[in-house]
Amino acid sequence: MKEFFAHKPDDLYCIILVRSGTLRMNGCVLSLDGVFKETHKKVPCVASMPYSKVEIKDCQFKGDTTNNADTAGLLAINSNVKVTNSTFAYFKSGAVMVIAQP
Repeated sequence: MKEFFAHKPDDLYCIILVRSGTLRMNGCVLSLDGVFKETHKKVPCVASMPYSKVEIKDCQFKGDTTNNADTAGLLAINSNVKVTNSTFAYFKSGAVMVIAQP
């Protein structure tokens, strides 16, 4: 997971970064199409840091189809995430990446 730079949130490239609190998304379209490929970083659409909460409903997430960049849909690090009726497509590094404690 270090390739996402999640251990340094200030250096993390993403569309939405949830450091704390709750993010609710309903009917959104997020696309990483056209993002430039960097050899040392992977880019998620949404990243949630510890103790934050993300609720995603009826959304569409699209990775990069232009530059073959390393992208992910959702990166959740010890956070509470609920995804319903949503689609994830064209992610080279996985649609949903989770680090969780039991």
